[in-house]
Amino acid sequence: EVLQEIKRAYKFIYKSNLLKKEALEKIRKELHLFPEIEHLIHFVENS
Repeated sequence: EVLQEIKRAYKFIYKSNLLKKEALEKIRKELHLFPEIEHLIHFVENS
């Protein structure tokens, strides 16, 4: 389940036409925030 959520988060960030801020908001709203997803969010926010 965690791996599926990571794949979905990746698609929101890198494969969609969303801005970074929009993609992160969508991840927070639509995905279960496993620690791995939170780590990915923080990484993207700080890059």
